Amino acid sequence: MTVSHGMVVHLLPTLEMGGMERMVVALSRELARRGWTVGVICTRDEGELAAGLRLDGIAVSVLPVGGAASWLGPRAIIDQFRASRPDVVHSHSGFWLRAMVAASRARVGARVHTVHGLHQQEPWWGTAEKFLAARLSGAIACVSPPLADYLSESCRVPRSRLHQIPNGIDVARFAAARRGQLRHRLGLSPNAFVLGTVARLAPIKNLELSFGPLAQLVASGIDAHFVIAGDGPTRAELAATAGRMGVGARVHFLGMVDDPTTVLPELDLFLITSHAEGTSLSLLEAMASGLPCVATAVGGNPEVLADGAAGRLIPANDADALASALQDLIASPAERNRLGSAGQRRAQQRYSLHAMVDAYESL
Repeated sequence: MTVSHGMVVHLLPTLEMGGMERMVVALSRELARRGWTVGVICTRDEGELAAGLRLDGIAVSVLPVGGAASWLGPRAIIDQFRASRPDVVHSHSGFWLRAMVAASRARVGARVHTVHGLHQQEPWWGTAEKFLAARLSGAIACVSPPLADYLSESCRVPRSRLHQIPNGIDVARFAAARRGQLRHRLGLSPNAFVLGTVARLAPIKNLELSFGPLAQLVASGIDAHFVIAGDGPTRAELAATAGRMGVGARVHFLGMVDDPTTVLPELDLFLITSHAEGTSLSLLEAMASGLPCVATAVGGNPEVLADGAAGRLIPANDADALASALQDLIASPAERNRLGSAGQRRAQQRYSLHAMVDAYESL
């Protein structure tokens, strides 16, 4: 029997396809399954993921905010809170201070915020804004240790207010996924070595870092390809860069993919080349799929990969280190198998969806 727990409302800029947004969708669905009434408010636009939530009976609304007056509390959101009387307001990166002001003015008792990541360059007012937002928040979750360090050391948020809650995924679903027809549809040979990633195509993901090492692999006689699942503002630029570097025919842009289990089993090795990360859902999903992973040592990646015991870590923006890691792993199937197995165990033990939702319910 499902027990009713009350109402929780999530606030974030959009439900476009991205790591934070997918985490909010998964959290919302599991909370609803556990008996919570769940709503989602987007403050910019609803994005591609909204329709799926509505099909699950979760209300999604768009309440645009803007202008200097909204810093005193977005009127539309305050009115919504006063009308619906949620038990919990849970804001996410991109809409912290104004969400907490609105929740405070509407007298919402439980106010939670999750920090998913930071800008590559935080605005000059960023630390003061986060300090004020933290004062209005009841509990603050950080998806990785570096984010907690930043809030404590740069924004003067007491450590006692911070809770480290890494993202979680449905590990069993990814472990059970099997290879389909993607390689055949892309025209790849059975012996091709397929690198891949699942990411929003944005500058912070630094996907072009992989193109030079890919060209080196091809020049050495390896039938290597790079599959990119995702879409975003840098897609055309990335395609042009791949062409200029001579690997245009070996970089395959799949566009937005609703279900990563249709892609991950097709890969031989998973890459994360970002300048910054929180706790990457795509990395967790690749680990749960049993893939060996290579990731830049930024944000939560070192913690997720157990400082290199469950995957290969490389310095950020270091094409030579990436090329060396790829060459080593391609030459050693045994090491790929070892890292894939270690990563899968770690995902199963530490990064399950149920553990994440349990942690949020305990706040």
